Amino acid sequence: MWNQEFPPPDPTERRLSPPFANGQDYTIHIRHGERLAGIVWFGGGYQAVLSLTTGIEKGGQCMREGRWTTVTESGFVHERSGLDAIREQLPDSDPWRAWSNFTFTANSGHVREVDLLVVALGGVFLIELKNWYGSVTSENRTWVQTTREGHRRAHGNPLHLANKKAKELAGLLRNELKQHGKRVWVGEAVCFTDDALCIRLPAHDLNGVHTITELVEMLKRPPRDERHRITAVESREIKSALERVSAVLPQRLAVATVAARLADFEGARAVLAEPARFHLVPSA
Repeated sequence: MWNQEFPPPDPTERRLSPPFANGQDYTIHIRHGERLAGIVWFGGGYQAVLSLTTGIEKGGQCMREGRWTTVTESGFVHERSGLDAIREQLPDSDPWRAWSNFTFTANSGHVREVDLLVVALGGVFLIELKNWYGSVTSENRTWVQTTREGHRRAHGNPLHLANKKAKELAGLLRNELKQHGKRVWVGEAVCFTDDALCIRLPAHDLNGVHTITELVEMLKRPPRDERHRITAVESREIKSALERVSAVLPQRLAVATVAARLADFEGARAVLAEPARFHLVPSA
């Protein structure tokens, strides 16, 4: 066993590089002073990367690992921050589930990337995250972002591609669920993760476009028709179907994302302003 003590948390990722012996298993206890802050197990020959994440486990409300699956860890700080800001507001209870940064292959053969998929009370939602800053307007059906420095960038309406992905994924899920006599509806949404973005889009372009707060409010709305309510059983069936049609299962050990299983939650909250998340990468 190898122990490492950390100073008070900051946003910096810390790489743990103990003297691994290939083929052995390790349990690492993360401590701060005399208090146990976290514990994680992983296979020999790997390094653990510790990231302090905003709001994880805060007040018991945040969606925890297992119900939230980080399929591929984003390499962009702004994208991780946006995902964490959404995650900390999602319930950690049935029928809620979420998967971030995964791919699926549509019937057309195209490989599609998904930023976030959420199973909520009223359905399944495929969400495109956009970390645009400055302002965004619409000119001749083209979205134009003007940065704080005055640079103009033209974008296609991201809701169109999100809609296409949602329909393709819904078709795959329906094929998997038809043996259960189930139908699944997948909605689409675009979420701007920078609260300071000035959105000047016309009303007809705003349908399905949200800030983080607006997105969470939309996801939490009860279904208009109770027949469309997602039950706990249906949520598990959707999870199983999604695992069969897409790459939503983290590759354990070699390229996995593993949440620390905190041995003392209250103690961990006391010593870490935000509880820790661990993910594994092959050691150099």
